[in-house]
Amino acid sequence: SYFPENWSHGSGSFSPRSYNSSASVEASSSEGLTLEGIIAHNWIIHDENESDWRSHAAAIAQSIHLIKKRLRWKNLLPRLEELSIQLNKPDLWDDPQSAGNVSREHGSIMGKIKQVNAYQQELFEHVDMIKLAREENDAPLEVEAMDALLTLRKLLKEKELEALLATDQDRCSCFIEVQAGAGGTESMDWASMVMQMYKRWSERRGYRVSVVDEMAGDVAGIK
Repeated sequence: SYFPENWSHGSGSFSPRSYNSSASVEASSSEGLTLEGIIAHNWIIHDENESDWRSHAAAIAQSIHLIKKRLRWKNLLPRLEELSIQLNKPDLWDDPQSAGNVSREHGSIMGKIKQVNAYQQELFEHVDMIKLAREENDAPLEVEAMDALLTLRKLLKEKELEALLATDQDRCSCFIEVQAGAGGTESMDWASMVMQMYKRWSERRGYRVSVVDEMAGDVAGIK
């Protein structure tokens, strides 16, 4: 038999499980530092190779801010509240299709909020650890925390791109056409290299790539 995931079973009866929007709670450091606080410091963002925790923290905060902006963060929280109210209605599953849509949207928004808050919390934990390491003159701990901060910075740069491709249409497949144009053999050879670069970039990010049509160049490359 089928039971909607938001219903609990007991003593031969069914009752709706209560939904809430606790995922909206904002993360902060042990010293009360917030994302907005880091951004307000206007710390200079250096290259990733620089061992400057303020630079890494500022870059991470900027990435999270851009992700939030792309996700329309201020609209997510009220929408989550609205969906939570709908999910708690006892007659919700009278229309299974509508209920499924509400449940999926609620889960999607909840997941986004939890993930972004998790990134924020990780940022603050690393910053707190670096400060503690410096207070205790614990060089190995500071290096470990700095490495973790750098890893998070690189991850968030990738998440920025994912946030830019967050609409329903962006999940669909696409076609990329590469043409050599004028320029003879060198142009055809360059077109082939460009196509290979697109393929490697896509495959490294987990996209499936297939060549639908290809015309080899007269001497090298593709037309």
